[in-house]
This record gives sequence, C-alpha cells and structure tokens, in this order.
Amino acid sequence: MKYILLFILASFVFSCKENTEMKGSASLIDSTSAHPVTVVVNEKDPICDMDVKGHLSDTALINGEVWGFCSPVCKEKYIHSKK
Repeated sequence: MKYILLFILASFVFSCKENTEMKGSASLIDSTSAHPVTVVVNEKDPICDMDVKGHLSDTALINGEVWGFCSPVCKEKYIHSKK
C-alpha cells in the first residue's frame, strides 16, 4: 500500500518534467495531415516555466485565447490563481 502512495506522490512531483503526451483540448486539423495541430498563445507554462512545445498536456480557453500547460496540475493552479 505504501508503494502505491509513493508512486502516486512521485507522479505528481514529476508530472511537469516527464509529461510529453499531447492531449490538447483545442485542436485544428491540418489540411496536409490527419494529425491534430494544437495552437496556443504561450511558449512556456505560466506556472512552472517549462516549454510547452513538445510537452503540451492540457489547454484552457482564457479570455478568448488558448493557453497551453505541461500538466493538468499546472492548469488548475493557473486557473485558481486568476480567481
């Protein structure tokens, strides 16, 4: 049981540095490719300052602009900081 909890804790700690999947919620279809293309206004995650290019995990529509985040945790922290 303690190994499961340790694994979950480690996953949260390293989520910004190891998450390389693209799960963007705002995507467009490139006319030359069947792969989705995600367009975001920022180059770095506003919470942890990690480059979002190649590490985009989540997006949020904020004031009409799509912002990219390296993890859902950073996205939630940013959204809650704006309230």
